[in-house]
Amino acid sequence: GENNRIYSPISLWFALAMLAETTAGETRQQVLTALGAEDMEQLRSWADSLWHALYTDDGTASLLLGSSIWLGEGVEFHQDVLDTLAEDYYAASYRVPMGTDEADNALAAWVSEQTKGLIGGNGKVLETDPNTLAVLASTLYYQAGWRNEFLPENTSEDTFT
Repeated sequence: GENNRIYSPISLWFALAMLAETTAGETRQQVLTALGAEDMEQLRSWADSLWHALYTDDGTASLLLGSSIWLGEGVEFHQDVLDTLAEDYYAASYRVPMGTDEADNALAAWVSEQTKGLIGGNGKVLETDPNTLAVLASTLYYQAGWRNEFLPENTSEDTFT
């Protein structure tokens, strides 16, 4: 297309892991196989290890992971699934009227908050429709200084290629 698209592999991994939590049977097994996990306990253990290994906010550097599930107003979910998402993936859950500006703006505001305004602050990040049952959202925010900063005297304007 016309636009650049990027994604964070760790955000995609967390979204797929959360997807496995919301499914069962053959679908769950297919997601587990795609992620290389033998079962849900292993997947949850990996999620916990990844989250704790990556999450940083020490004043010098920030690597903030955010996860959420957005449920359509008429969709019934098992509370134990939402509890597992909260406990093992640190995922917030929201119920919104899918297919409305209210839902799309709420999701954009959440993404903007999670990414410190880098994404979602200037409009919709996703447009839902009334048939949308749920949205799994995973974000990553990274901010840190250079280990070896550029020296101003060695920096000049030029064409970048």
